[in-house]
Amino acid sequence: MPTSFLRLVSIAQTDGTFSFLISSFCGIIVIFLTLFGVRKIFGTYKYLIVTFTTIGIGFTCLEAVFHPNFHFYINGFVYFSLSSPFGLSKETLKVIISMYTGIYTVTISLLAVQFIYRYWALFSLDHLTYFSGFKSLIWAIYCIFFGGIWSMGVYNLLEMDDVAEKYFEEEMLIRYSVSIKEIPVITFLAYEPQDGLIRWKNASDSVLMNLILSFQYGLMIFCGWNMHSKMEEKIANFSVNRKHHNRQLFKTLISTPTIFLFSPLIVFVNLPYFQFKLSLPAGAIMSLFNMYPAMDSIIILIIVTENDKCCAKDHFSMFRAKSSSTSQTTGQIELPTIRTILYNNTNQRCSVFKMSTSFLHLNSIAQTVGTFAFLISLFFGIIVIFLTLFGVRKIFGTYKYLIVTFTTVGIGFTSLEAVFHPCLHFYNNGYVFFYLSYPSGLSKETLKVILSMYTGVYSVTISLLAVQFIYRYWALFSLNHLTYFRGCKSLIWAVYCIFFGGIWWMGVYNLLEMDDVTEKYFEEEILVRYSVSIREIPALTFVAYEPQDGLIRWKNASHSVLINSIMVFQYGVMIYCGWNMHSKMEEKIANFSVNRKHHNRQLFKTLVFQICTPTIFLFSPLIIFIYLPYFQIEFSLPGGVIMSLFNMYPAMDSIIILIILTEYRNAARKMLSDVMRKSSAVFASKCCVNYVKHNVISDHYHNLKHTYFAVTILFSYFSIFEIKTLSFVPCRIDLEYHM
Repeated sequence: MPTSFLRLVSIAQTDGTFSFLISSFCGIIVIFLTLFGVRKIFGTYKYLIVTFTTIGIGFTCLEAVFHPNFHFYINGFVYFSLSSPFGLSKETLKVIISMYTGIYTVTISLLAVQFIYRYWALFSLDHLTYFSGFKSLIWAIYCIFFGGIWSMGVYNLLEMDDVAEKYFEEEMLIRYSVSIKEIPVITFLAYEPQDGLIRWKNASDSVLMNLILSFQYGLMIFCGWNMHSKMEEKIANFSVNRKHHNRQLFKTLISTPTIFLFSPLIVFVNLPYFQFKLSLPAGAIMSLFNMYPAMDSIIILIIVTENDKCCAKDHFSMFRAKSSSTSQTTGQIELPTIRTILYNNTNQRCSVFKMSTSFLHLNSIAQTVGTFAFLISLFFGIIVIFLTLFGVRKIFGTYKYLIVTFTTVGIGFTSLEAVFHPCLHFYNNGYVFFYLSYPSGLSKETLKVILSMYTGVYSVTISLLAVQFIYRYWALFSLNHLTYFRGCKSLIWAVYCIFFGGIWWMGVYNLLEMDDVTEKYFEEEILVRYSVSIREIPALTFVAYEPQDGLIRWKNASHSVLINSIMVFQYGVMIYCGWNMHSKMEEKIANFSVNRKHHNRQLFKTLVFQICTPTIFLFSPLIIFIYLPYFQIEFSLPGGVIMSLFNMYPAMDSIIILIILTEYRNAARKMLSDVMRKSSAVFASKCCVNYVKHNVISDHYHNLKHTYFAVTILFSYFSIFEIKTLSFVPCRIDLEYHM
């Protein structure tokens, strides 16, 4: 483990800022559509959605502005901030970071309120009066109460005393280069350092937090389990559309926060009691919690869908008084949804917003995105390849050719998208991967092979990423193994990538071959959505369960196992190499020259960004899509637009190299300067021809100067986005021969 964690703090801050931006973007869309697009949706539930989304944006805003950090050390943890925005005092910042934890409690309290509302909406209509008029203020008080006692508990019970100050002082000085006395900080220490007795003041805060969490989750579990167990009986007489919507709302509320946010927090709260000898920076992990508001908004946009074939006449008031003679509507839940409006035909006369029957217009958008991805990847890729081969001389040794190969494969990946335009469509328990076009008059069978090959190129891409990590790991810790990257031995890695690409390719082609069952399952859906018979197009199909008896289709399931195994293996290699480089790099390069230290750190940062970017935006969604059919969610989702966005990654990878590695920008500036000098010499030699020509040449010369000036500003603009810890002095070093 490295001595200093300051670079991890920098990463955590970047992650927090990104979380705020994406949460704000998605949240504003949800709020706007909920208030102005989806009219009369969910009754009071509409305002719960708006409130919850607004608080989520505020939660991420505090993270983006104040950047709170979390650090575990043996029997305790420190909660602190290294920044002092707006010149606020240390005491004020302590109040703010305590309030930050209180907003977390407000968030889970609002989740509990949503469960209560849905439970009463199904089983106790009379109680819904507590969600109307002034009575609805009860729930505001409910959330503020729990948020307030959590904040006050943190502020008072975790106040740093002399024992905690002494316990963490050296650790904070080593890890963050700051005295714990000088920063706003809240500390927790489970046991007395001298005699090992429990520190009851701090322990009482653990009890308080566990009680609040248990109470809120008790409500969620009670309401959720009763909805789950009694829903089928209760909604037996509902219309098909209303059954569908009630099930979807339950799935939306129960799944994501429990798995990704709150369970880890319970572990963190109770971890110090186990007395593990560890020094763990948890700021980056904690900042990931701030992704939940964005995730919640995306869940609303994606999961809560309207049945595509419903019309206005299928919707009616949900709640009516029990007496038929005095039937009166107590509330209204109309369930056309947000994503429906995004696809709604504005010329449609139906009063209910519904998802467009045809997805051909979305397919057209996907093709446009794919073509754009190819063009931008080609542009930045050519710049990177040219500078690597001719501008950045003798840098990286074999690593230079890995960069060129990876960039070339990325361009090839996007070119397949731009030429053939593969489409992906999810439907209930399965998905279809297909083409709607026949470029160059190719046969259907040939296009099926190319469609499978497209997925194989994806596998080659992640395999090449793993190879880059292996190279950098051996370059630091096992120089003898670098012989496998020289001469004929380097072909091993070509075989490695082709092997994994090949088995992915063959697995898709053979295990996803369409049979009579899948043809019948998707026939009507594809005809309705894309106006084409599935028999007439090159298509690969996946169905998780047999439509008749619900048994797993093992041929298709084996494909899921195969590709998941490949991804786990490649990421296992990356994680192993990346973690060892992270934990041992400072010790290993302690005796290197300043330039070589700089270069190794820069290359490692490049790899970190090259793995974080595809993991967050490309590969994690792919894993979700692979397993989505197993959850038996009733939906119809065109995945072509999302899939075409995957092709933006090669361009993103090239931009990462241009931004982080200053050698590339310097090489570009040097080459532009050389061009300017040669051009100036040519123009100067012709200046004596005549006065008119001189004026023309002078104009061209000044225009060229302005062009050079603009390009220089462009590369300077790239450098603005560098993380401060990456702003190193450039150097040239051949890592294979000089390490």
